[in-house]
Amino acid sequence: DEESLGPETLVSWIQANDVLTIVLRDNLHQPQYVEKLEKVLQFMIRQKALSLSDLDGIWSAQAGKHDAIVKNIHDLLAKLAWNFSAEQLDHLFHCFQESWAQAGKRQREKLIELIRRLAEDDKDGVMAGKVLGLLWNLAHSEDCPTEIMDQALNAHIKILDYSCAAERDQHKTIWLERCLRVEKRHVGPSGHQNDARHFQHVH
Repeated sequence: DEESLGPETLVSWIQANDVLTIVLRDNLHQPQYVEKLEKVLQFMIRQKALSLSDLDGIWSAQAGKHDAIVKNIHDLLAKLAWNFSAEQLDHLFHCFQESWAQAGKRQREKLIELIRRLAEDDKDGVMAGKVLGLLWNLAHSEDCPTEIMDQALNAHIKILDYSCAAERDQHKTIWLERCLRVEKRHVGPSGHQNDARHFQHVH
C-alpha cells in the first residue's frame, strides 16, 4: 500500500528486492498483468526512481519473444513514454536504434509502428520532432531495404500530417529542406526515388 508505507520506503523496497527484474520475467503475454506492471512503473517514474538500467530491462523483456509479449511491452512503453524525462526518452530512442541494427523485417515493421504511435497523441508537438528525426535516420540507415524505407517514410508523412497545427508548418519546412539536401546529393537510385516521393508528399 503506497500510502501506508510512504513512497520513499516503497521505492527502497522495490529496489532492494529487485522487484522490476522479477516482474519482467513472466506473464508478460497477459494484458491484465502488464496493466498492473504499468501502475508500478508509473509510480517509479513519478518518484524519479526509474533508472536507465530499469528501462533497458523493460526493453529487453520483449527481445526475441513471441508477438503477444512484444505487443504488450510496446503498448506499455507507448503509455510510459509520455512521462519519461528527456534523458529517459533519449535512452529509449537509443534502444530503438540498437534494436533496429539487429532486427529482421518483421521486427523493424513493429518498431516503426511503435515509434509512430509515440507521436500520435502529441497535441503540443513535444514528441513529434524527436520521432520524425528518429524515423528519418532509421529509413536512411545503410542496410534498410526499400520496402522498410517506404514504411518508415510513410510513418514520417503521417506524423507530419497529424501533428499539431502550431507545429505542422514548422516541421514541414524543416523536412522540406532536408529532403532537398538529400535530393542534391543523389544518394543512389532507390534511396533517391523514395526521398523524391517523400518530398512530394511533404510539399
